[in-house]
Amino acid sequence: MASKGTEPSIKEIPASGVTGTTGVTRKNWSRTIGEELGRELSARTILFHQAIAERMGISVTDHKCLDIAGRAALEGPLTAGRMAELTGLTTGAITGVLDRLEKAGFVRREKDPDDRRQVLVRILPDRTAEYISIFGPFAKAWEEMCSRYTEEELARVHDFFRTSLELIRQETERVRAMGPASPAGGPNPPPQGTTELSAPLTHDKVGYLEFVRGCTNMQLHAEVGPHLYRGRFVGAEPRITAHEGHIVVEPSRSMLRGLTSKRGTSELAIHPSLPWHILVRGGVVNLDADLRALTLRELEISGGAVDVSLQLPRPADTVIVRIRGGVKKVTLLRPEGVPTRLVVKSGASGLTIDTLHLGAVGGKTDWASPDFANAKARYDIEVLGGADRLTLGTLPPVTYTRSE
Repeated sequence: MASKGTEPSIKEIPASGVTGTTGVTRKNWSRTIGEELGRELSARTILFHQAIAERMGISVTDHKCLDIAGRAALEGPLTAGRMAELTGLTTGAITGVLDRLEKAGFVRREKDPDDRRQVLVRILPDRTAEYISIFGPFAKAWEEMCSRYTEEELARVHDFFRTSLELIRQETERVRAMGPASPAGGPNPPPQGTTELSAPLTHDKVGYLEFVRGCTNMQLHAEVGPHLYRGRFVGAEPRITAHEGHIVVEPSRSMLRGLTSKRGTSELAIHPSLPWHILVRGGVVNLDADLRALTLRELEISGGAVDVSLQLPRPADTVIVRIRGGVKKVTLLRPEGVPTRLVVKSGASGLTIDTLHLGAVGGKTDWASPDFANAKARYDIEVLGGADRLTLGTLPPVTYTRSE
């Protein structure tokens, strides 16, 4: 942009492509901005924020997330889920950011008194004041720089940057949809033997996730983004259909033959905006399900479960978790203070309920927390078979995956 009385403003650049006094034409304008000024501005901005982050003792990612959180908090209560939406990071990554910002004294997480499933993020004033003071000289210099331009020129600058921000947002989504790079770096395709599948998020009201013929070597979690589901599968590709919020995952025959194979762990992410019914038919081997960011309506596994970890969300109503068949090395973790009942129909060995170690128990076990009978939001857990090393535990009071 031109300052007063010196270089030409945008409106003075010839539309015909004839070079103006600065050598910039409409024909090469975008190239000049993109390849020269745009890259230079981007690099300088990154270095500036790196310096700010180092001064504050945090990473650049944490610094920018704090900046986004500070602006979003001005509009109302801020949740970890909302931060994930604003930054484009997963809920697990946001939890790692919040862990570090909380440790550094920038934020505090609190339970939402109106919705126990939510975690509110509070921006703390002490270190925020220190953070703002670092920007003081920059803000003053920025104001002086802007005073060199007319209101009309500033309006054009404003329009240019708002349009650029939207373009960058769209391109960020495009790049994230490509998935992470290989360890060697660069925009490489997924590793050999890995398949990526997804379906777009539409206007469905309820989600159903159904595994038919079993589930093996799987990580299941919630993920905010443009997809109803996003999966990365190691080895043989499963058959997946998705229609009106109903996702059906059917493994290939080669996947079934390798139920206990350690070739690799597949990943499946589902969108947390829908309440979910999760059904697994045919048994489970090696499942790590972090469901803490979801609204769960029911969870049923038929055919038994081996090497399973379930991290459950805070319920909004009575949620039934039912496992038909025997279980071995199964851990169920529910949020702190949630009324829960556990029934094991056919005896248990190595049964643990929070700090209560029951060891071997013959026959039927029926345990309930004191407030279960009169509670509305609760878990009713049934194991319709025997149990070997079954643990019912309590999560720490954070409802999103920890990421180091």
